[in-house]
Amino acid sequence: MMVDAAYDELYRAMKPGMRENEAVGLVSKVLYDLGSEYVEAVNAISGERCNPHPHVFSDRVLRPGDPVYYDILHSYMGYRTCYYDALRLAMRRTRWWMRISAAATISTRRSNWCVREGPLRKLPRFGLKHKTLGFQMKKLRSLCNTGTASD
Repeated sequence: MMVDAAYDELYRAMKPGMRENEAVGLVSKVLYDLGSEYVEAVNAISGERCNPHPHVFSDRVLRPGDPVYYDILHSYMGYRTCYYDALRLAMRRTRWWMRISAAATISTRRSNWCVREGPLRKLPRFGLKHKTLGFQMKKLRSLCNTGTASD
C-alpha cells in the first residue's frame, strides 16, 4: 500500500524535464511520510540507461517517450519490499501498451500466488493462448513445484 501510494505520487509528478534524482527524493519523502522505517534504495533508470539497467540513479533529465524503470526497496514493521514498475513518460497510452501492461500485471499476480507462505502449491491452468507465454508459465509452474526450472 505504501509503495502504491509512492508510485501514484510519482506518476502524477513525472513530466519531461524532471530528473531521476528528483523522482528518488519524491518517493523517499512519500514513504517516510507514511511511516517507512528505512528506504534502502530507489532505483530510477530512464531512457537509454534502461537496458542493461544499473542499480543507481543519476541526474539524467526525463524526455518524452522515455521508458522509465523504478525499483523501490524499503522496510516497514520489519517487512522488506522490493517493488518495481516500468512506465513510459508523457506518451498517449495506446491499446497495445495497455494490453501488454495488463498481461504483465496478471502474470505477475498469478505467479506471486505460488510463493506465499507455506508449502508450495500447484499453479492452476491459465488457459493461455500465446505459446511463448504458455511456455514461460510452464517453466514457472515447474519452479513453484520443484524449486528448479526444467524445460
